[in-house]
Amino acid sequence: MRIKISLSSYPDVDHIPGKRIQPTETIHSNYAAWVKHANAINSKYHDDLAEIENDNKKVTYDDDGVIFAVWDKEKKVGTVHLKGEHLAKH
Repeated sequence: MRIKISLSSYPDVDHIPGKRIQPTETIHSNYAAWVKHANAINSKYHDDLAEIENDNKKVTYDDDGVIFAVWDKEKKVGTVHLKGEHLAKH
């Protein structure tokens, strides 16, 4: 039997009952990892129909107005919605 001892005054959140908030987006700082993840979401939720749009500031995956992945070229960071839904900020 293993006993987990916390030296912190905060409770172990894995054992708190109730609903957990699931993340809806993931952030990437590696372009290749972002492309791989965006392609996987495109295949799973959009049947590979999303268009990849590339301009001077960003790269986006857009399926008929639903932008679910954005790579910001200036900040060198990308966001992907985990269920292929429209990103709130892009």
